[in-house]
Amino acid sequence: MGLSEVITDVQRDGEQRAAAILAAARKEAATLLDGARGQAKAYEATRLADAERQAKAASAMVASRAESDARKAVLSGEAHLRAELKAAILKALKDAPAKNRQAHLTALVARAQKIIPAGKVWGNAADAATLEKAKPYAYAGATAIAGGIIVESESGDARLDLSYETLLDDQWRTVLRAEAGLFA
Repeated sequence: MGLSEVITDVQRDGEQRAAAILAAARKEAATLLDGARGQAKAYEATRLADAERQAKAASAMVASRAESDARKAVLSGEAHLRAELKAAILKALKDAPAKNRQAHLTALVARAQKIIPAGKVWGNAADAATLEKAKPYAYAGATAIAGGIIVESESGDARLDLSYETLLDDQWRTVLRAEAGLFA
């Protein structure tokens, strides 16, 4: 075996080793790339799932806020309508014919006498003539009410408010409680 054969054998052996090293390196690179691709896909899937969850949460929050705003608008509208209705009822009571007002006052005085037998009575200025005749109460003057009476005992210790405003408020609360009971 000559020198050229030895050089050829060494060259061939070197090329084979280099090829084996390159193949191993390519195989390792492919394995690393496959692992990196797998990690990237897993990360992408995690981020997409997280983004979807955040989008759903944001959508639910927006829907909840919209529902809350709508509920507030409805409640505000209902409160406004109730206030208008209450004002209309008080106006109708205040503008009732004198004969009806006199009958109301007579009934309210009789009701008040069961609680406060004697004392002073106040009422709307339009009812002064009727209240001046209301026995056993002394007419104490006009007060700013739509109608009805306010009675105070002779000692001043007790006061009974039977004004239209107070009577309407009492009935109003009863209606609202009944209405709330329907939805409970």
